[in-house]
Amino acid sequence: MSKHNLMRDPAFAQMLYPVEKRLAKLDREAAAQGIRLTDSNARSIYVRVTNIAKGKTPAAKSAASASTNPKDAFLERAVSELAKVRETIVEEHDLADGNVEHRPLRANVWLDVLECLKESCEIRTGPEPGSRGYLDFLDGFLEGKL
Repeated sequence: MSKHNLMRDPAFAQMLYPVEKRLAKLDREAAAQGIRLTDSNARSIYVRVTNIAKGKTPAAKSAASASTNPKDAFLERAVSELAKVRETIVEEHDLADGNVEHRPLRANVWLDVLECLKESCEIRTGPEPGSRGYLDFLDGFLEGKL
């Protein structure tokens, strides 16, 4: 089943929003620093955050590499910051007494969120190298909400 179908569930869509919002803010920060992110970078960030969520240790970049390439350093920070967004998302569960219980986001749901976002990125990425279709979509979609 396509993860994209999960977007139709309002509760699930609410879980996507903080991740997309943070990525859009990071994209704006990058632009302010003269760094141009692409959809390929966004997909790479999602893949790396997914790998972290699965318990895979990220490959260590050399300090010299990060200091000589500002974009690489920025992408490392973006991965770290998006991985932390999970901590801000809660799941709501209806209780029998009519109350709502808030729980930390389960790992499998977090992975579904990331898969859904990767799929959304793939759908909106243009065929040309350096496409920003997804990132520009996010900027327009979130306009006024950042």
